Amino acid sequence: MPNIVGAYQAGQRGTEELQTARLGRVMEQMKLDAAQREQTQKNQLLQFYQQNGPGLVSGDPGAVNDLAKLDPSLAQGFQEKAQANKDAQIKRATDQAEFIGRGVDEVLNSKDDVERANKYNALVMQAKAAGIDVSRAPPQWGSDAEAYLKQARARATSVKDQIAAQTKAADDAENKRRFGITSG
Repeated sequence: MPNIVGAYQAGQRGTEELQTARLGRVMEQMKLDAAQREQTQKNQLLQFYQQNGPGLVSGDPGAVNDLAKLDPSLAQGFQEKAQANKDAQIKRATDQAEFIGRGVDEVLNSKDDVERANKYNALVMQAKAAGIDVSRAPPQWGSDAEAYLKQARARATSVKDQIAAQTKAADDAENKRRFGITSG
């Protein structure tokens, strides 16, 4: 009997070794398949970036949606960055419009021409420092400067109104896309 038991045990060890070897080959093949899938995805992303990079950078929703098919987390990052840039641009334009409006009111509500001239010069310098184009501003206070300020205030108000309208339109489009509703 001992020979039968020994042979059986030897057979079991052989079967276990064979199963371990098979499992090792299966695991190795799974690793190779995963590496190949990862490389394929990297190649697809590289090709996608080459074809759609400008659209992604400009915030084109179609390009971002196409990217979401390949990598949703990257697409979300692009959407967040585009929204942050848009928000910063809106804030900058709104701040400039408010700055100009306050400054123009301050200059025009001054008591006399000397005070107006000083406030006008200060406003032009502050606007220049804030990055606002004042290249068409008259060099000194006078009727031309007063007309320029009134036009600047009107432009600033117009820009602010346009931003508000664009923001509302974008919000409406997003709400309609998400929920089928509008704010109007």
